[in-house]
Amino acid sequence: NRLTHLISNLLDLSRLNGKVEMEFQNADLTELVRNSVSSMQLKAREKKVSLSNALEHELPPVQADTRWIGQVIDNLLINAIKYAGSGAKISVSGTDKGEAVVICVEDNGPGIPTEEQKMVFDKFYRGRASVNQVPGTGLGLAISKSVVEKHGGKIWVESKPGHGAKFCFALPVAKDK
Repeated sequence: NRLTHLISNLLDLSRLNGKVEMEFQNADLTELVRNSVSSMQLKAREKKVSLSNALEHELPPVQADTRWIGQVIDNLLINAIKYAGSGAKISVSGTDKGEAVVICVEDNGPGIPTEEQKMVFDKFYRGRASVNQVPGTGLGLAISKSVVEKHGGKIWVESKPGHGAKFCFALPVAKDK
């Protein structure tokens, strides 16, 4: 399973670095978040993690390839579930910033050391504290960064060690044709 997952991630990364064709359409991030949160509930329960969708209202549509942006949301949720630890709370929120929509996945886990935060989006980078305890390839965030940037957006992390982590990405709001 780990090898299959690694190969799948390497293929995705290779496609993204090549000439992958994104199938842009008006996309509903509210629906994509709902689907991801729903599909991750079992994994969250297995890890004794509380996962909630804190989107309070519908967000404006964005121009996006729903398969790839869905994968970004899934990657952020999977990481939060894996790294936050048993008993953690994870919340997904969305904000309409006018020109952009921001989606954030926030947890109350151990957080990320300040010196490691600038490296978390690098290929194969895995945090020093968890490299031996948490399975993974170190490719999920690199893939997520590539996808978000191909959509004209940006992705970032906010974290204070001991006070959880918050991964956010912003995508431009769809312009009316």
